[in-house]
Amino acid sequence: MPSYGIQKYSYYASRLAKSCADGFRLADNAFETTEDDLQYRVLFLGALDSGQQDCSWGRLTFQYEMEGDLVLTLHACASNESEIQDGGRILTVDEFLLSPEQPVRRKARLFEALGGARFSNAGDVLLYGQTGQRLWLWFELAGTGTARIHDLEVNVPGDNFLRTFPAVYQNEGEFLHRYLSVFSSMYADLQETIDSLPKYLDPDTAPAGLLPVFARWLGLELDGNFLEEDQLRRLVKLLPELVACKGTRRAVQMIVGLFVTGDVYLVEHNLLNREQIDSGGVFSRGSVYDFTLLIAQEPDELLLSRLRFLIDQFKPLRSRANIIFLGSQGTLDDYSYLDLNSMLLQPAAYALDDGHALFGMVRLEE
Repeated sequence: MPSYGIQKYSYYASRLAKSCADGFRLADNAFETTEDDLQYRVLFLGALDSGQQDCSWGRLTFQYEMEGDLVLTLHACASNESEIQDGGRILTVDEFLLSPEQPVRRKARLFEALGGARFSNAGDVLLYGQTGQRLWLWFELAGTGTARIHDLEVNVPGDNFLRTFPAVYQNEGEFLHRYLSVFSSMYADLQETIDSLPKYLDPDTAPAGLLPVFARWLGLELDGNFLEEDQLRRLVKLLPELVACKGTRRAVQMIVGLFVTGDVYLVEHNLLNREQIDSGGVFSRGSVYDFTLLIAQEPDELLLSRLRFLIDQFKPLRSRANIIFLGSQGTLDDYSYLDLNSMLLQPAAYALDDGHALFGMVRLEE
């Protein structure tokens, strides 16, 4: 029983690099016109090998953008043969087509000899009638302006619907074949959409607009665009674990780790003794349920707002968070001073003048 599955070939960097371009340059898996004021540009691509003798090539799609007065023509031809005779020499078809020394008119004659097809200003074409193990493509761009060609894909076999009919109806090029090709292309697009659905649920590949939706599914409210896209993706990936430890020091640690790469110290006020609470300063504010984050970097208002917004959703219910940036200089509480011209270069656990250690200071680490 033959298989009617569709196999898709995509032109990535390795295939695109095997080309002969005049007036085009390869950049980011796309061919762009050069800045030269040319009236005629050509692009020959190396063979796409299906590995199957007499392979029936099907639908070819690509994206293109043009500005100016331009006409884009695509030529395609297929053959089982990989070599040709040129003036007593035996050359591979790729050697001939990809040689900048060969005139375009000679290459065009080869496409004609192989029965190539031609399409103008079309990014979605059917290569019915092109049969052979290897497929060659040739782009012509005539006129003035700029253009970009990218995302080339070819389907094999030719028509998936036609192959389900009895052999008497499998006549390519006839009315039934052309009629079914419309539905075959629609079905292929639908199947491609279905096959690509998992990427819409993957935080690494989902469109940026879906990330806040994923966050709401897991109980996190995000207002506005206060997070950059890469930060939002990391946060969404972390959310299942973050929700599982909501209301704990671990949750605060994970949120801080998303944005801060330097040292961070956490002071839990319930671990301070009475003298430390009554001594004044930030540790005397609030209740025993509160905690203070000491961040060893310069003050950053945007970072402060991000941390407050997220920590408020995952901290213990009765607690309040104080966030302090230590900056490049450190200062002690009220009525305590450093010596003249001195500074704290490395934030670290410390002791007060009376010798009482500052209990409750924990360094947050990954």
